[in-house]
Amino acid sequence: MVTRHGPKVHRRRKTEDPHWKAFFSEDSPADVEEARRQEVLDTSLADIGLSVRNANTLEEAGIFSVRDLSKRSRDDLLAIDNVGERTLIECRDALNKLKVPHPNWNRRARRKRRTKRKKS
Repeated sequence: MVTRHGPKVHRRRKTEDPHWKAFFSEDSPADVEEARRQEVLDTSLADIGLSVRNANTLEEAGIFSVRDLSKRSRDDLLAIDNVGERTLIECRDALNKLKVPHPNWNRRARRKRRTKRKKS
């Protein structure tokens, strides 16, 4: 039988990992969800999967994070040079993937079709 000399050493998992912090903390699940939401909103545009050209264009206009992008209206974004419908679609898809709401980005309202009047 082999005996160890010295104090017994236990390896502990680092609690700096955010998933383990959530597990060990006494915060409610709502607090953990709010912290995750804030982390997503502070993510830079380059990290959410936008193309380089679109990310650079938005950064030149002063939009650096997901929070900045979600606050802008559709018309504000279209007023930026080199931003068009395809850029909006790409941004909308990236925000949908992150589950970030953007209620003011509806597509252009389509005109109602005129109905033919019946001749009397």
